[in-house]
Amino acid sequence: MLLACGNGVNDLRTQEFRAGRREDMLTQRTSVCWVPEARCPRWLGFLADVFPGRREMLTFIQRAVGYSLTGLTREEVFFILHGRGRNGNGTFLGTLLAVHGNYACNIEFSTLIADRDRGKGPRNDIAALSGFVVAQESREGAYLDESLIKL
Repeated sequence: MLLACGNGVNDLRTQEFRAGRREDMLTQRTSVCWVPEARCPRWLGFLADVFPGRREMLTFIQRAVGYSLTGLTREEVFFILHGRGRNGNGTFLGTLLAVHGNYACNIEFSTLIADRDRGKGPRNDIAALSGFVVAQESREGAYLDESLIKL
């Protein structure tokens, strides 16, 4: 399980960091460089502000973000952020999109919405998705198309 960073490749299983090799066959990379001793006080402070006194939630969020970088799907999870405006969701997702680099993309929320008028055949907008995908701001009363979200 390899993660391409701005300055090399991190083997997430062994925690070995090394230069990338052609045989790694990695075509995406994060937008950040791997710095093992790096600390992130602003990020941790932001999370503490958004989830005050909720240590379990902080642990869950950190694990979910880490899991999203692995590319694995065996946990069969689909994360939904919910809340009123000005709650930190936009900042949170913007930060994750920036860190994930081209492992991530934005899509229109309508891509995931059930629509009786849309055909049932193959969809190019869905086929092109990979990695960490963000869809923000659904309309009230909208229903997710369960057939698109394979868990």
